[in-house]
Amino acid sequence: MKWDGSLEKLLAGDNSVTLDRAALELARLEFTDLEPQTWIDLLDFHAETIQRRMEGDPSSFLRETHHYLFEEQGFRGNEASYYDPQNSCLNEVLRQHTGIPITLSVVYLEIGRRLGAEVYGVPLPGHFVTEFRQGAFSVYLDVFRAGRFMNREECATMIREMGGSVSETDFEPATRQQIILRMLNNLRGIYVRTHAYTKATAVVDWMLVARPLAAELWKQRGQLDIERGDFAQARRDLEQYLHLAPEAEDRAGVERRIAALDVGPIRLN
Repeated sequence: MKWDGSLEKLLAGDNSVTLDRAALELARLEFTDLEPQTWIDLLDFHAETIQRRMEGDPSSFLRETHHYLFEEQGFRGNEASYYDPQNSCLNEVLRQHTGIPITLSVVYLEIGRRLGAEVYGVPLPGHFVTEFRQGAFSVYLDVFRAGRFMNREECATMIREMGGSVSETDFEPATRQQIILRMLNNLRGIYVRTHAYTKATAVVDWMLVARPLAAELWKQRGQLDIERGDFAQARRDLEQYLHLAPEAEDRAGVERRIAALDVGPIRLN
């Protein structure tokens, strides 16, 4: 399978793009020679194995998938190296059977899609979970913790224990585009912390495909341009930020920084 721009298409609003293909294209940030078909085939294999065990009984999806993925295959959270960018790469999660909540959720969601199950990604603040529905029945799974089953109140308690808060809107299923944007935002933070500014810029470029009018993204890219030494592009990006946010509280400071680009590197707050 050739790369077909699935990631950019999904970010641009093409709902026909599947999550696995977009996620694998994102993984090329870390694995430049990645061959997607290998991992598409592996997801197919996992789904087919579970399907055989279901023996034509759709109601057994939850049980058989849980047993296969979390008990037999050992998919779990990578707590030892949580901020390793490879945890955001679907191919590496499929290879190592470890990752962060959102990428592990992509595995679960893509298997569910292949088997026609009603599964959703739920973007809780600070922790991504999946939801399985069947008729009036619904249950949440913490795929980071070996598929632990939870109800809504248990999810809220978990977020509160992590120092956050949760509202009813946080339980609304995420779209494929929203899932990829959250994955990109995770990577942006990691790359900035590790000074991988070229990769961080590529991430923000993708985010801008989905949110071209998001002023803060232009400001972030302007800072990354400065870190990379591309001052001409930094000027353009910061000017775009001010164009989109004319009443920005930091307008005067950004204007001074734009002027200073002619004399050397600067840093935004």
